[in-house]
Amino acid sequence: MEARYKGKDEPAFVLLASGGKGGKHLHVEVATKRHFAGTPPKPTHKVADIRSAIEEVKGKSVDVRIRGYYLIREVDLPTLIRSAIVETTEGDVSIKATSGTLSIEGAPIDELRWFISQKGDEASVRLDAHATLQIDDSYLNQCLNIIDPAYDVFVLGR
Repeated sequence: MEARYKGKDEPAFVLLASGGKGGKHLHVEVATKRHFAGTPPKPTHKVADIRSAIEEVKGKSVDVRIRGYYLIREVDLPTLIRSAIVETTEGDVSIKATSGTLSIEGAPIDELRWFISQKGDEASVRLDAHATLQIDDSYLNQCLNIIDPAYDVFVLGR
């Protein structure tokens, strides 16, 4: 299920998949419009449908893994990431580091991954976090309130 909803500052999108081994898996991904190059996905459901699907765990505190996806111009990446983008050329052969992973401890997020586009002018950034959250009507915004500030600090330097 995919749906569009009103995020903190801009439209956001949520993907929900359930089932898995033993039927006890609930997978939720959120992304702001910034993540999508060009046209964002067409919603297949309404947010109310997704909320209904997670009604079974509503009111419970659960351990969640949150992933946030963002697009940024390569030149706007923080120095730590740009310093890892090395390139070497030998004759007609060129090799360039176009992705990487940073493991983080002591912060709301625990991993930052980045990927440079084939054109080389844009990067996709993925932030991962673990949290214990109570599932309620503000669950999606709780997720964004963990990921978005981390993006602002670790990627934008604000």
